[in-house]
Amino acid sequence: WGTDGRPRGYEVQIYNILDTTNPTGSIYGVVPAEDPDCQDGKWFLMQIISDGKHSTIRIDGKRVAESDSLSLPDDGSIALQMHSKDAQIEFLRPRIKRLR
Repeated sequence: WGTDGRPRGYEVQIYNILDTTNPTGSIYGVVPAEDPDCQDGKWFLMQIISDGKHSTIRIDGKRVAESDSLSLPDDGSIALQMHSKDAQIEFLRPRIKRLR
């Protein structure tokens, strides 16, 4: 949510905890990831394909979440964050590529 009280977009979760409702690859609160097969301490490739109402999340090439009914605008914004205190997360060469 933005400072103006309006939603800013969707969050793709990075959370490698077993039996959580929003594991890594989930579109948070919308679509839980199915069998993301990622573990702390191991590198994995996450691809987020977003085109208007459609988004697909892939982990190491495997589709783990998908939605065709997202309602917020796809305006090209992205944020990388970590919520867990004393945790570590690393990103290697994040890239953004325009679809069209």
